[in-house]
Amino acid sequence: MKLYHGTNYSSAINIVNHGINLKYSKPYLDFGPGFYTTPSYDHAALAAIRTTQKYNAKNNKNEEPYIVEVDYKPISAMDLVIGSYPRHSERWGKFVLNNRLKPQMLSAYNILEHNQDGKYDICYGEIADGNIINIAYKVNGGKVIPGDINYKEFLKDNGEVYPQQYSFHTLKAISCIKVLSCDMINSKKKYLEFKSYVRDTLVRKYHLNEVEAARAVRDSYLSKALAMDKDFVDHDTVEEWAEFIYDEINHESLLMM
Repeated sequence: MKLYHGTNYSSAINIVNHGINLKYSKPYLDFGPGFYTTPSYDHAALAAIRTTQKYNAKNNKNEEPYIVEVDYKPISAMDLVIGSYPRHSERWGKFVLNNRLKPQMLSAYNILEHNQDGKYDICYGEIADGNIINIAYKVNGGKVIPGDINYKEFLKDNGEVYPQQYSFHTLKAISCIKVLSCDMINSKKKYLEFKSYVRDTLVRKYHLNEVEAARAVRDSYLSKALAMDKDFVDHDTVEEWAEFIYDEINHESLLMM
């Protein structure tokens, strides 16, 4: 199976030259610490842009976003433990939330269904959005009790399909991956993808229809900024631009009243 991992240039080169090293994984991810991939090139491109933006800001660098292409072939003799969470559901929501909780919270509420300890070699399922991240923040802060969460209130029930992700959490799992190549995201495609993700966010988060969202992005300062500065997409996130454009729309509506 061909999968993609979006990251910054130096990280991509390190993977190609030295292999995948789990010590670089961050904690509190959807399925626990691990190496994350997706079958969607577009989503990997978005992840690469975000990761590179943060890396450049933190390290005062000017790296480009890269995508590492890998081939995943499970080895039956290894008896891999795999966690499957293919659709948005309460089971998926609990698992993702638990992986984002601090260890003391897992202990306090006797929560066992998580992968912070790497009990699953590989996990796959849908990628989480900001809703669960916000809830995890409240639970970690003692403002919400896990048992009181009504997952139906924030799980999407509109038939929308979320991008899939495959995460690898153990050396046994990593041994099933072969790194094929790494390439920089094409600049023109990067800008088109960025605008597309902003448009999709306006539809999903702010409930604009497709036509309204496309028109809003076309007429916004974003399009003018991209024309003036080829690196503009590295300055702000998709969510920030979507919020900015939505505020633009509301401001214009108020002026017309």
